Amino acid sequence: MKADQQATIQPKVFWLSSMLILLFVGLSIFYSKQLGTAFDTTQQAFSTYAGWVYILSVNLFLLFALWLMFSRYAGIRLGGDSARPEFSRWGWIAMLFSAGMGIGLVFWAVAEPMYHYAQPPLGVTAESAEAASMAMTVTFFHWGLHAWGIYAVIGLA
Repeated sequence: MKADQQATIQPKVFWLSSMLILLFVGLSIFYSKQLGTAFDTTQQAFSTYAGWVYILSVNLFLLFALWLMFSRYAGIRLGGDSARPEFSRWGWIAMLFSAGMGIGLVFWAVAEPMYHYAQPPLGVTAESAEAASMAMTVTFFHWGLHAWGIYAVIGLA
């Protein structure tokens, strides 16, 4: 932030979000078992009946990011016509990879495929060739271009 700029707090946004966070944390502390059950039930229902929404959404994020990249909007300079990037393109790529993927890949690069190999989704037999293929497919989906499509669109927002 430049010296002549001053950060301002939007009172309505700050206090409303603060109260919602405190309410959620308080409920989580005092009703942890009930909320755990509710979250487990919600996750199970969503993955059983609406998992396709997640897959469709991630694909739409990727398609939208690619469309933006090759459309007439690709040349719009963020920050105004006279704005110049603080870091080089390669610097940004290095930072994005390090922050967005680096630590995740360090931890999950082996753990996620092994997890899906031992407990594959969709009724696939565990520890089989089909499970190995499914494990890598799920891992590539989570860590491939689809994740970057989401990062790009949210980053632009």
